Amino acid sequence: MDRKKNLLEFLEKDPTSSFLKFALAKEYENENNPIQSIEIFEALLLADPAYTGAYYHLGKQYVKIKEIQQAIRVYHAGIAACKLHQAWHDGNELRSALEELEEETD
Repeated sequence: MDRKKNLLEFLEKDPTSSFLKFALAKEYENENNPIQSIEIFEALLLADPAYTGAYYHLGKQYVKIKEIQQAIRVYHAGIAACKLHQAWHDGNELRSALEELEEETD
């Protein structure tokens, strides 16, 4: 069964589903297609900035294509969103990713 095809069909029926957008972005990530993954994660967070789990994955995709400043921007935005929505676990992951990235770029 083609998961990506199914996700695209489900999104046609429910284009506002953050969960489906997240799952599709992860499919592109798994296919090593960071550009397409980034596009979907960005659209997801534009429509639903409270979907805090997406910031980490989006940042990692920016790191993958060596857009470090974009990754840092995403991590900071994600940390702010996590504080706002009290998503402490996601916030901790984002802080760790940000610290690791800043250490690597020093």
